[in-house]
Amino acid sequence: MPTKLITKYSSTGGTKPASNDLDVGELGVNVTDRRLFTKNTSGAIVTVVGEVANVKDFGAVGDGTADDTVAIQAAADSAGRVYFPEGKYKCGQVNITTRGAQFIGEGKNLTAIIPTNQSGDRSIFVIENEKITISGFWFRPATYVKGVQDVNNTARCIRVKKTSNVDSPVTWIDISDNVFENIRGAAITMDTPMRESNVKQNNFIGMGNPSTSEGIIQGATSVNFSDNINNLLIADNTFYRGATPFINLPAVDNADPSKKFYNSLWIERNLFHGQRLDTSTGGSGVISEPTNQLYIRNCSRVRIRNNTFTSFHGDYSGIYIDSLLTNEANDDVTITDNSFAVDNNGSYTGIAVFMKDCTTNTVMANNFKTGFQTYDIRVRDSGTFSITPRVLVINNSPTNAGGPVGVLLPSTPYTIGLQDEEYKQLTKLTAADLEATTKVLTTDLKLGRSGSFNMSIGTGQYNVDYTDLGLADLGTTSYTISLSTNSNVPVFWGSKTTTGFTVNRSSTAAAQQVDWQVNIET
Repeated sequence: MPTKLITKYSSTGGTKPASNDLDVGELGVNVTDRRLFTKNTSGAIVTVVGEVANVKDFGAVGDGTADDTVAIQAAADSAGRVYFPEGKYKCGQVNITTRGAQFIGEGKNLTAIIPTNQSGDRSIFVIENEKITISGFWFRPATYVKGVQDVNNTARCIRVKKTSNVDSPVTWIDISDNVFENIRGAAITMDTPMRESNVKQNNFIGMGNPSTSEGIIQGATSVNFSDNINNLLIADNTFYRGATPFINLPAVDNADPSKKFYNSLWIERNLFHGQRLDTSTGGSGVISEPTNQLYIRNCSRVRIRNNTFTSFHGDYSGIYIDSLLTNEANDDVTITDNSFAVDNNGSYTGIAVFMKDCTTNTVMANNFKTGFQTYDIRVRDSGTFSITPRVLVINNSPTNAGGPVGVLLPSTPYTIGLQDEEYKQLTKLTAADLEATTKVLTTDLKLGRSGSFNMSIGTGQYNVDYTDLGLADLGTTSYTISLSTNSNVPVFWGSKTTTGFTVNRSSTAAAQQVDWQVNIET
């Protein structure tokens, strides 16, 4: 137990008692920093606030000049919670091996981490255990110029990479409330199976290396592990001026081909802004980076919703879902309530949403303002897998209701649900394409794919004319008619021709309303 309490020794922030100010076990306080200190049995003055290791207690200077790597590693090895006061810390690789460790800075733009590791794997904070939190840091180059990337600093700021038992996933990694800016490398690299982890409320500005295609949030590119990245939430982040895909989740041959490389991904409420300052104009203009903004390969149960994709390059995609040909096809991908915008120069050939080899898809309630000369949405079947691509495309707002853009579907059988404006966009969907489909169902009355009519008293047969009901575009397409009524008198589809069909019922029946729907089939 302490024998005395020093209630004040200094009001100068960043200072601590000298060794001769305290006896072993005595306490001291800095009223400005609100930090409590004691002298341990080794004679060192250390911070004692819930087992917090202050990096400055271990020799870190934080002046942006001294190399603080050794001090930060010592602090990380001494306690579960490591505190970085305001400052600029030059830092090489630090291995975080303590389960439940927390690396806490003072906040964005206050506690800066200046990476110095430019060789080997170029990693700075390396996560090697579970339940790790990294929050409150500003990762930036030594010489900071707003809007200018340091092309000589290629560090990986945070890397999840186990050195032992690599097939066992790490869990509960939380990377939140950080700024990653102007470094020519990845902000976060995931080279180990992960579960139940978050990347939230970060700012990613001017990151990425176009010469290596290393993304700002980067998945594994050369690791072969038998598990996967599962239950990962990427939410409420801002991505700006990316030189490579903002989220780049490729995949290599998995040791277990039955497992998707990325499983249960939640990507929501992020802002993806692809423009950067155009140095050729002295920084007075902006240009778009030639890259996809979000790329995922080999995945299952993916939810991409409520994001904004803006100013991405017109010859690339906002979202690109790709397949890994040695594994199973992608499945259960939902893209909903997103907004896509790109400047239109009249010749862009990109596709806002590209989905390859996906067995079950939903693209719903998205807003497209792309000006593409090809398609807003494309679903592609490579022919590698024995699958039937299925896609529900509904309630989206296309670029131009009368323009040459819209939805391109695979030539193999698929299922699609469409509404009025989307159907108008299918200028590439010919009668032959329709005949190759398994089913087309729509509910918009303007398309005439469903509707109703009244049969008067004593009418036993009703002749339906396609033109009257807006069905003239059916032509010779194979289809069936579903009929229903709220009356007890049954109605029957009689026969069909190229111009219409007949409906039969009892000739003595009272007047009744008949609801109908066209089902196009092979």
